[in-house]
Amino acid sequence: MPFFKARVGEKWGIIDKQGKNIVPIEYSDVSFLISKGKVYFKTLNDNGIVLWGLVNKNGELVLNPKV
Repeated sequence: MPFFKARVGEKWGIIDKQGKNIVPIEYSDVSFLISKGKVYFKTLNDNGIVLWGLVNKNGELVLNPKV
């Protein structure tokens, strides 16, 4: 379940080891924490608002980034 931060230009997202987008590369910043088979992530949109989301161990987006 390795995941990595990815950047294209000035935008960030999360990809898996095959390079598949897990969290779209469209945020000003992104960080994540892996715990108990889940990936909790925090993004920052262009307005500076922090959004939270969740990815399961299979790399499927469970909760889209939201406030």
